[in-house]
Amino acid sequence: MVGISGGTKGAEALMRSDAGSASGHGAVMQGIHLIGDLEGCRCGEALLLSCAALEKLLVSECIRAGLTPVGTKFHQFGTSDAPAGVTGVVLLEESHACIHTWPELNCVTLDVYVCSFSRDNRAAARELFQRLIDAFAPRHPRTQEHERGIGVARPAHLV
Repeated sequence: MVGISGGTKGAEALMRSDAGSASGHGAVMQGIHLIGDLEGCRCGEALLLSCAALEKLLVSECIRAGLTPVGTKFHQFGTSDAPAGVTGVVLLEESHACIHTWPELNCVTLDVYVCSFSRDNRAAARELFQRLIDAFAPRHPRTQEHERGIGVARPAHLV
């Protein structure tokens, strides 16, 4: 299990910054969450069964899209002799990209979330998401896009 520390550092920076604020009087946390259920995937078997292949794909596509990987965690189901699906996450400076495979069903689920605090990362997230969909070549992709965000007012002593 990978632990993350320093959880309040980002919140403190958010409270101090005017990044993303139209008024300059507070900060805004904005993000985009892309979700995909990919059925009938026609990719090679390795992308459904191999931790190494999936990690290489996700990390390289994150970088190619202009995002910043800071860590990974992938888990192989089954055994080395009889691998089953894979679940994995690439932790990004901007947030995360996750994948879960069901090779017995030729299905994959994707989850890409990025925040746009210091810069607008929505185009990069969409580019990453589409490249991953293309890599799995699903017959029936179902996707959702959610804009996310919270406005945070600055404390009076920081105005």
